[in-house]
Amino acid sequence: MALTEFQESKHIRWFEIMDKNMDGVLSRQDWDLLGQNFCAVTGVSSRATEYSDILGIFSAQWRAICRLTEIEDNSEITLVEFLRFSDQVLVSSTDEDYTATMHDHLRAIFDVFDQNSDNRWSLAEWGQAYAVWGVHPFLADQAFQVIDADGDGFIDFSEFCNAVREYQRSNDPQVSGNRLFGARHPV
Repeated sequence: MALTEFQESKHIRWFEIMDKNMDGVLSRQDWDLLGQNFCAVTGVSSRATEYSDILGIFSAQWRAICRLTEIEDNSEITLVEFLRFSDQVLVSSTDEDYTATMHDHLRAIFDVFDQNSDNRWSLAEWGQAYAVWGVHPFLADQAFQVIDADGDGFIDFSEFCNAVREYQRSNDPQVSGNRLFGARHPV
């Protein structure tokens, strides 16, 4: 199975969001920048003891991506390699294999942005995640309202996983997960 044009457009957008230094490849430097962005957005000083812990969390996320894409830690991931990974591992795999591959990675991302450890994201935490990833904050509220499937004013881990799954796997332009990064993607 190959990525459809619609799926490919979403995965290209995802790649561009992760490419923080905008050099056209994903590398450890991008995750270092994400960690630094997180500290800046959440007000953690580079002199604070937790600063290195937070950078370590983002570094661990890079290592997880390296394992998933089967590259060395000091390597780079090109867009072509990323799209191949997206097709083979994220889109074409069974639901069970997808969940086994992504659960721990998604849990780590969710936990780092769950500032008060209540196992759900408020709109403020969601907005911080948008700011760290460099997605325009104007879009945070719109996406939050759609991804908060039960309408309780929070995004829990299940809703987050569902949104990511829909964003990564669905070919249906109408699913709410397509709003994960703030907007639907044209075909």
